[in-house]
Amino acid sequence: SAKSKETGIIFVGQITDSHNLYSFPMILPLTENIIELRITLDKSNPPISRLIRVRNTMSFFELHHVIQIAFGWHNSHLFEFNYDTYTIGLPNPEMEGSVVTIDSRDILLGGLLTAPKERFTYLYDFGDSWLHILEVKKILPIDNAVYPLCVGGENACPPEDSGGIGGFYEKIAILKEKKHPEYKETKTWMGKFNIDRWNRGAVNKELARLDKYIENWMGEQRPF
Repeated sequence: SAKSKETGIIFVGQITDSHNLYSFPMILPLTENIIELRITLDKSNPPISRLIRVRNTMSFFELHHVIQIAFGWHNSHLFEFNYDTYTIGLPNPEMEGSVVTIDSRDILLGGLLTAPKERFTYLYDFGDSWLHILEVKKILPIDNAVYPLCVGGENACPPEDSGGIGGFYEKIAILKEKKHPEYKETKTWMGKFNIDRWNRGAVNKELARLDKYIENWMGEQRPF
């Protein structure tokens, strides 16, 4: 890694594992700015999305937690980002195959995301496979606001472990048919879920304590 004299930002240009050296393009964020991202749950209709603003000095690891908070996930499963040909996440030597996972803690957003319309993906829960599509909407100048910040969004996040986007919509369809043999069981499982309800104020309240949120997450016994 190296250090920018202009900003003091740590950035990484090469990743080394026990066998190979992997180089990837890193653009040093000489000027700090704000990245506006639209994050949409793939194949959701109507769209389940969030519009967030983050500093370009944030790491992909921190962005993972921002997405968890913004959507309302429980942060209890594996995750990975895919940008171009790169897989970014939390490397696990026991699971490494032909794909090398670059440590999400080593890469800043501003090292890869530099212009509007750039797109990449975030996958949460390798079982249910909740795929999120992320697009850079704007690059904004730095200001005095508190970041990260959720500035918009549509619809509530599906309940955790509901079978992926297909399983989720199957449950929604069942709830529309009171005579369906699985109606009662599904209604009990889904609880008070209402796709129209999500609370941006509550999201931003949690985002304001992101460091504490991550600290608590790191201190818990994770299932992976």
